[in-house]
Amino acid sequence: MITIAELKTGVIFGDNDTDEYVYMPASEIGVENPLCVYENNGTR
Repeated sequence: MITIAELKTGVIFGDNDTDEYVYMPASEIGVENPLCVYENNGTR
């Protein structure tokens, strides 16, 4: 399970088998409504 605290520390969650990743860019850390990036097969 992904936690907000882990995303805020820069942890990148990924699955090499499905080529899916989710992470929070450093520029989003500390903002009121941060966004995360979800990548799937090289598409954001």
